[in-house]
Amino acid sequence: MAALAALLRAVPAEMVAVLAVKESAHQAWEAIRLMRMGVNRAREVTAQRLRKEFEQIAFKDGESLDSFGLRITNLANNLRSLGDTVAEVKIVQKFLREVPAQYAQIACSIETLLDLNDMSVEELIGRLRSASERCSIGESAGTGSQLLLTEEEWMARGRKKEQGQGSGSNGSGGKGNSRGK
Repeated sequence: MAALAALLRAVPAEMVAVLAVKESAHQAWEAIRLMRMGVNRAREVTAQRLRKEFEQIAFKDGESLDSFGLRITNLANNLRSLGDTVAEVKIVQKFLREVPAQYAQIACSIETLLDLNDMSVEELIGRLRSASERCSIGESAGTGSQLLLTEEEWMARGRKKEQGQGSGSNGSGGKGNSRGK
């Protein structure tokens, strides 16, 4: 009975009513173990859900670097509070894998040139932001926004240029085509 009384004094008030009806300290101890197992299982289910969220996290349309950084960091902190060890380098690597297309070259450079083991998420966001400002990433208007042409676009441009020269100011009427003759 002394052992049962000691158990009743050591548990939270919500558990006392459940344990007080047990006949022995052994039965009370088993009830505590089963209740704690349920808590542990619920914790593991939550951790599993958060792990899946972490694996699937991606930038939303128009989401800023800061907003995504906050979401991924909060997710990692929730996992840590449930006992998972989420290293900062893992968060940084995930962040770099998920950056929008306009940051892909910068992300590749960061992965290649810097030691990710020593980088925090905050430092990564700062580097991405400063590089985007320096390189004017995300500007839709402006000169040089199109870097590559499709083959069809290139050919159409060439035809347009030839047509302009064919009826051009020199009046040669296609003289440029007889170059090799």
